[in-house]
Amino acid sequence: MDYKKDESNYKLDSVGKTKYYIQEQKEQQQEQQQLPSFRQIFYDVPKSGSIVSFSDFHEGIVYFSSLDTNVYAVSADTGEVIWKFRTGGPVVSTPLVHNDRIYFGSNDEYFYCLDLDGRLIWKKHTGDIIVSSAIGIGDMIFIGNGSGYFFCFSADGKELWKFKTGDGIMAVPCAANGLVFIGSYDKSVYALDMNGNLRWKFTAGERTSASLIMSEGKNAFSNTKRSWNEMPQFKDPTIYCASYDNHLYALDINGTVLWKFNCGTSVPGGIGGENGTVYAGTINGTIFAIDSENGSEKWSFRTGGMVTAGAEIKDRKVYFTSFDQKLYCLGEEGEKLWDFLTGGPILSRPLIAGDKVFFGSFDTLFYCINTRERTVEWTCRTGFDLQATDYAQKMSNIFVEYDRKIFKVWVPETIKGQENALNAAEYTTKLGIDSTFAYGGIGSYLSKGRKKDIYGRN
Repeated sequence: MDYKKDESNYKLDSVGKTKYYIQEQKEQQQEQQQLPSFRQIFYDVPKSGSIVSFSDFHEGIVYFSSLDTNVYAVSADTGEVIWKFRTGGPVVSTPLVHNDRIYFGSNDEYFYCLDLDGRLIWKKHTGDIIVSSAIGIGDMIFIGNGSGYFFCFSADGKELWKFKTGDGIMAVPCAANGLVFIGSYDKSVYALDMNGNLRWKFTAGERTSASLIMSEGKNAFSNTKRSWNEMPQFKDPTIYCASYDNHLYALDINGTVLWKFNCGTSVPGGIGGENGTVYAGTINGTIFAIDSENGSEKWSFRTGGMVTAGAEIKDRKVYFTSFDQKLYCLGEEGEKLWDFLTGGPILSRPLIAGDKVFFGSFDTLFYCINTRERTVEWTCRTGFDLQATDYAQKMSNIFVEYDRKIFKVWVPETIKGQENALNAAEYTTKLGIDSTFAYGGIGSYLSKGRKKDIYGRN
């Protein structure tokens, strides 16, 4: 419709001198109330030394990616770079070590397979950027791209099948009992069989993730449990789905909602679980501990920035990162035991191996922290000193403004087969959270056994 030719869309202002277009104003208001699209978030990621991915650990080596276009293999003991592999664009995707091969995607639209020495075995062009991370089940490798295609590749790089969702895929897939689960920016979680056929689709009120499966109160399949020799079989598995509609959902293997927990603010996908508890991070900086069986709140803890990366649990301690530039360690009752300040916002999920926790920051450093002695074992700097902090702050401000202003309307529904209809009914929640987060401060910490700080200064 040409709104300028439709006189019903004209209106005089209070002075009666100027005309403006009602419909254009409505569209502008609607645009302001929408989350940034998949394209807005991920297609303009700047090339820098910042680290946004989590990491993988295999036989004493830690693997992580960087926006400097490289994937790194570093010694877990010393932080020495063993090798790095360059792609054609920033790398958001986290490397997967599976059957002595390394799989990851890049913003150059390719999906890569390397050997453990960093040599290219094969790469496949997927037609769009890849910011999701892969999972491996036997000889099948699964990955999603920015166009919403979910691919299944063989170990030698043959495309076995692909499935189209309605928008880009950012979340890490998970799998159990013959089904693979994927979250999409089209607001749905899909359950596919091993031949790529749709079994069911669950639609929430906003963008979703499917990154955690628990069985009998224990972490069964998660961001840090992605490599399996065969399809895992669990007793009564529960799929936990985070959504920007404020809720954490618990679904059974058939897609039925067991319970949902209202966090009062968007849940961007940062979830973890263990010992009968699910941990959900939110846009307003709160992390919730929720009973995995009935969805009741155990406790919550507030940080100074978005919590997007999820939590890891070791010895009943909860480790997670925040946009307030810190790594946190909480006790099982939610009390803060300690925190560690870096020089930039943190999107990286911590990886724990023994007494060490590994994570990267926007400050271009990858950290190894000794959790027992509370010391910096080592740091590894990526290829660019330039940080993507301006980009991170811009994105966080958009998410916070959306969360502060929007009224959310939805009714979640699980749809069987190929049906796509959603019967909507009104459900509203009004939010009131802080609209600004603090950025600033560079922490200098003496590394264990060294006379220089983490930036190499005497």
